Amino acid sequence: MYVATPKQMSDKIKRINRYLTNEMSSEEKVDFIHQLDNDIDLKELFLSQYNLWGKSNVYNVLNKREVELDRAKVWKSIRRNNRAPYLIFIRYAAIVIVSLFLGATGIYLIKPDSTTSYKLNNYSYSSGPKSISTITLPDGTEVTLNANTSLDFNFGESGERLVYINGEASFNVIHNDLSEFIIDCGNLKIIDVGTVFNVKSYKNQDFIETTLLEGQVDLHLDNRKEVSMKPGQKAIYTKENRNIELIQAGKQEIIAWTKNKFYFNDASLEEVLNQIGLWYEIEVQIKGKELKKKTIYFSASRKQDLLTTLDIIQYIAGFEYTIETNNGVPQKLLIY
Repeated sequence: MYVATPKQMSDKIKRINRYLTNEMSSEEKVDFIHQLDNDIDLKELFLSQYNLWGKSNVYNVLNKREVELDRAKVWKSIRRNNRAPYLIFIRYAAIVIVSLFLGATGIYLIKPDSTTSYKLNNYSYSSGPKSISTITLPDGTEVTLNANTSLDFNFGESGERLVYINGEASFNVIHNDLSEFIIDCGNLKIIDVGTVFNVKSYKNQDFIETTLLEGQVDLHLDNRKEVSMKPGQKAIYTKENRNIELIQAGKQEIIAWTKNKFYFNDASLEEVLNQIGLWYEIEVQIKGKELKKKTIYFSASRKQDLLTTLDIIQYIAGFEYTIETNNGVPQKLLIY
C-alpha cells in the first residue's frame, strides 16, 4: 500500500495553506482541485478527521469571498460528475484541520480574535431595494433572493446545513442524505427533502409562508414534525396562535416574483400593499379593518413606477390614497 512520505505530506499541507490563503494563481487552483478529487491520502484524511469538522477557527482569517467563488466553480464541476459536493466541501475543511494537528506551516492560520463574535464558516448574503439576486451557497444550492432580503448560511455541529432568512427567497436545494438542509425560523423549522420551494419570512410580519414547487419539505414545530408538504401547496404559519394552514397555490403564484412580476390571486389588500411597500421601499398604513381584509386579484410588472402600480390597484380595489414625502422622496403611503 502506498504511504506518503513526511516530505510529501508537508508539501501537500503547504499547497493546502497556499490555496486557503488565496496565494495560488487560477491555474494552480485548478490543478489543486483536481488533486483533491483524486488523492487517496486526502480522502483517508477526510474520513479520519470528519468528526473534527465544525470545531476549528481556521477560516476566520481567510479571504472568504475568494474562497467561496472558487468553491462555486467546484460545485458545478462536481454535479456534472454526479458527485456529492458536500463531501468535497468537508474534505477541504478536514484537510486544513489535519495540517494543524500535524504541526506543519499552516498553524499560523488559527488566530482567534477574542473581541470578535462570529459563526464558523458563516456566509451572509443580501439583496438591495428593487432588485432580485441569485446566489449559489457553498453546498451548491441555488437561491434567488427577493428585494431587501438577507440570508445567513452555515454548517451545524452535526454537519446539517442551516439557513436563517429575513425576507423572501426561492430555493433549489442540492439534496444530501448525510446533511439536512434546514430553514430555521425560530419555533418553525422548514426541512428539505430534495426540493424547489419558496419561503417568505419577515421578522416584522406575523406569519411565515412556505410554498412548494417540486419535491417535498417537512415543517417541524418545536422540533416535532407537523406537516409534509406536496407540490402546489402553500403552508401559512401564524406566529401568534402557532397554527399551520395548508392551501393550494398555482405555479404562477409561486414563481412570479422571481420573474420580476407582482402576482396575487385572491390576496388581501393588506398583503398586496405590504409587498408593494417592500418593493418600493415605502411604509404602508391602511385605515380600516374591512379595507385590509378586502381580497383582490392583481398582476403587473415590478419594473413600472410606484404611482402606475398604485393607480391600477386603486382601480381594482376602490380606495383613496395619499403619499407623504421627505425632500421629494416617498416615505409613507396612506390608504383609506
